[in-house]
Amino acid sequence: MNPSLIHSTRETILRTTLRACVILGGIAYVPGAWASVQGGIPEVLILTTAIYLALILVAFVPGLGFRARGVSLLAIILVLSVGLVVAIGPPGAGAIWLMSVPVMAGVLLGVRGAIWSLVGVAVTCVGLGILIHLNLAGPLPGAGHPGYPLAAWIATSGSLLFLSAILSIAVGLLLDRLEETASLEREGRLQLEASAREQLLLESRLRQSQKLEALGTLAGGIAHDFNNLLVPLIAGTEEARDGLPSDSPARGHLDDVLRSASRGRDLVRRILTFSRGGSEDRVPVRLVELLDEAERLLRHTFPASIRLERVIDAPEAEVLADPAELHQVVMNLGTNAYLAMEDTVGTLTLGLRSEGGEAILSVRDTGIGMDAETLARSMDPFFTTRGPDEGTGLGLSTVHGIVKGLGGRVSLSSEPGGGTTAEVRLPLLPTTATAPDPDPSPVESPVRPGDAPSDEPGRAKRRILLVDDDSSVRSVTARLLERMGFEIVSVAESERALLSLIRDEGPPFDLLLTDQTMPQLSGLELIRRSRAEGSEVPALLMSGFLSEAMIDEARALGTRVLAKPFVREELQRAVGLALEGAGTRRDVEKAPGTGLYEGDSPSNPPRS
Repeated sequence: MNPSLIHSTRETILRTTLRACVILGGIAYVPGAWASVQGGIPEVLILTTAIYLALILVAFVPGLGFRARGVSLLAIILVLSVGLVVAIGPPGAGAIWLMSVPVMAGVLLGVRGAIWSLVGVAVTCVGLGILIHLNLAGPLPGAGHPGYPLAAWIATSGSLLFLSAILSIAVGLLLDRLEETASLEREGRLQLEASAREQLLLESRLRQSQKLEALGTLAGGIAHDFNNLLVPLIAGTEEARDGLPSDSPARGHLDDVLRSASRGRDLVRRILTFSRGGSEDRVPVRLVELLDEAERLLRHTFPASIRLERVIDAPEAEVLADPAELHQVVMNLGTNAYLAMEDTVGTLTLGLRSEGGEAILSVRDTGIGMDAETLARSMDPFFTTRGPDEGTGLGLSTVHGIVKGLGGRVSLSSEPGGGTTAEVRLPLLPTTATAPDPDPSPVESPVRPGDAPSDEPGRAKRRILLVDDDSSVRSVTARLLERMGFEIVSVAESERALLSLIRDEGPPFDLLLTDQTMPQLSGLELIRRSRAEGSEVPALLMSGFLSEAMIDEARALGTRVLAKPFVREELQRAVGLALEGAGTRRDVEKAPGTGLYEGDSPSNPPRS
């Protein structure tokens, strides 16, 4: 019997049999009692009454299991059959009741139960045969019925036992197979349900993957335009800062603008890396300095109703990470904390401690908190409790992805009305690890501002053909290059630039500096067409969205690449390397803090 089948066929049969016995037994009880009295055999009346009461108890007493009820029913039938044989003689109904015991056992307990029941009935038949032989089975003295021959009992009981064995084993086998089939059917149904749930889960993951893919496509589409906006912002701010006296207070404000612009560039890079699943350069990062910078930005963002506090217990803690990634983690957690307190007066606490070889960054707020259901889904991508115009639901999932990639973990604790605490645990670096210089000086560029970038006698300047459809980028890039001592011819249309390259008019160009994404010809197509027309002018490709395929194609054309947005030193170095014609991607050494040159990977661009 399979205990997992709560409502099996056997249980249904037993329940139905018991109820039928009670109902039919009640109908037969009255005429049977009358016949017992009229026949002068009150023992039968006593026996049937006791049997009927026992049957009612077995059928309706609560708490009895299936096996207990089944065995009790078989015992009742066995007692009834033996009593009838002894009371009224072997030729009566007792023998028929006796032979029904194995059949009922086969129905209720299966083949094994039928075999054990057949053994029991056979032993009972032998015992009754002894009683018959001793003339102790049959009507009581005075009943007028002669004794029953032992040979007749042997023949009768043997035949009935043979038929009972065939029926009981056949029925037991049949129901065993039916039960196995039912069990297999149930298991199959459960497997189908599990498969259906797994399919729904996979479909959900596919939808999430498609959302992330759509996000990556969107990010790639806006990266070029956004980085184009940052180019004049960075260049103009650098010029304004350099034009101020060294002791001017405004220089510090412009430095903040440059840092924010750099963070904007890193943000676009992080979105692209997130959508591509790439990795970042990791360096030792001193966390207290990271918190200092994040605190400054958060203080400028938060209203006066939000108080910002710090609890620093491990000021020397360092981890191996990308500073831009960790900055994004702290800013995302800080922004979430602010949103939980934006309608109230609250306190945000930034904490840093070390424990068990881990650095623990904590962000705690006194906001509205989260219930258990919201807390359980808080890191799911695109899950948000805010309105459709108030957030994307990518903040905590991005934090989780970054921290997991760094070998750490994120934990949240919250309760409604009790605020939220987010803890980021990251592996500590050994105490001997030192953080890099936060403002590394770029290596000496091949071309210096003010120098005449030419070795030819009688020629003061080299000519650069600048091609970019964005007027702001074209203007600021031309101005930067002119200050470096180059002569610049700027063109907005790529087809016009192609004509300028292939015509033999005026002094030749020393470098083609072209954007990639343009209305007529892309930068790579412009370079390819110019080479096909016989131009040997070296080229430098710049773009706000560089893919691996784009870099590979540029390498095949012998062209270097430069990522937008760039600062002055990055542009200066990239142009100098392109003019010098330094080897292949593998031979180019990247200066710390520079943009993306040939040899870099778009999923692993350098930090600024």
